[in-house]
Amino acid sequence: MVADDSKKNCEQFRVVALAAQVKRHAKGSGLALPSNAGTHSVNGPVLQDGVRLLRERRARLREMEAKVHCVRRVARELREEAGGLVSTLQTLKGGATPLAMQLSITLQKFQSLEEVFQRIGSLTRADLASLSENTPKTRRSCLQKWNRNKLGRPNVHEVQLKVTEVRNRVETVRQQIRDGPKKTLKTLNKQYHTQYGAINKL
Repeated sequence: MVADDSKKNCEQFRVVALAAQVKRHAKGSGLALPSNAGTHSVNGPVLQDGVRLLRERRARLREMEAKVHCVRRVARELREEAGGLVSTLQTLKGGATPLAMQLSITLQKFQSLEEVFQRIGSLTRADLASLSENTPKTRRSCLQKWNRNKLGRPNVHEVQLKVTEVRNRVETVRQQIRDGPKKTLKTLNKQYHTQYGAINKL
């Protein structure tokens, strides 16, 4: 009789301990026990199943919290990276305007220089023939100019080629200035959608 009472008391203590454990897990996991799940109304196996389920739910909650934390961290990094890229784009746009002005001024100088060379090379033999009627001094002066122009014509052609080359470079730089920000924004947009999709998958 004494042995049976001791066994019964041990079983009651075990049930009470498991019930308390279930209540703690339910409170920590935000779950509510059934109204009939009192300390003495639930047997041992039921309490053990309840503890196991609560532990599994708590583990899943912790896993979800870790994923949410990871997503928040990635989102914060993306915001910081996007801010840096926007700042870089603004800097590039700010530097493109002075460069375009400088290129325009340089092009104007080359155009003026080209006009000067065209005027220098416009003296022809017909002009010399008409000038031959003037005084010998004027004729000698014109002949000297003709000879100098004749010697300088290869240089004029070389300068004209350089002017053409510079014009092509200016046009290339202008094209890069126009297309550069568009390509960068397109790349940023693609990266944003890719990372946003990865965040949604998480």
